[in-house]
Amino acid sequence: MRACLDAQEPPARRGAVARWLGIDPLTPTARPLFLRALAERRVGLLLDELGGQWDALHAIPRTEPDSPLEHLIIGPAGVFVIRGLDVGSGDVWVRGVTLVARRRRHPVDDLQEQAEYASRMLRLATALPVEARPIVVLLDPGHLWTRTDNGALIVLSNREFVTWLLSQPIRYCGDDVAALSEAAETAATWNQQPTDRMLQGGVVSAFDALQHAVTLAGKPRRLWVGAAAILVLAGAWSVAFAVTLGHLH
Repeated sequence: MRACLDAQEPPARRGAVARWLGIDPLTPTARPLFLRALAERRVGLLLDELGGQWDALHAIPRTEPDSPLEHLIIGPAGVFVIRGLDVGSGDVWVRGVTLVARRRRHPVDDLQEQAEYASRMLRLATALPVEARPIVVLLDPGHLWTRTDNGALIVLSNREFVTWLLSQPIRYCGDDVAALSEAAETAATWNQQPTDRMLQGGVVSAFDALQHAVTLAGKPRRLWVGAAAILVLAGAWSVAFAVTLGHLH
């Protein structure tokens, strides 16, 4: 969300005409980041279904400001780094660390590096054996075509994600899960200063406002598209009617 808001700054001023026409308030740079943030929010809702034995952390900052850990979950089945990805409703092919959908490639090799980073930092903080596993969660895809030799990368649809995770064998006892969760929630584990929760809340509020503006802009735009379609149909009907009259005469 923060990356989207940074790309959107300075916020575009939208006058009455822009609102009336339904002009998209997002900048070209911010739009893909906005869609990615929406996908991450949907994944966050899925993680809420895991239950009290699991701990989920979101947007964990790293030394590189552009590559936070989007979702880190810790539970009896292990440690997982999660990324949500919305590539549309078509079929998806998984080839190693690249996803192909609608003839477009979506590399996710950095997710494996994030999992290795999380493993290293949590091992240092707890002295426990940690091998975080990367998971890509596809949102409402068609058929998922994957091979068995994708290495450590796990690719699941949102429809199967929770069931798959809860069916995994137990790796950690309750005390280990608690120790790992405490370490993950400690800013020093990630070499960061304590998070300003008020600032985080400000990011969420600002993104909510942006999402509301995008939603409002879409309503008149859909009306204009509908009106244009009606005009085209009316024009086609008029031409057909005129041709019919000409034949009658």
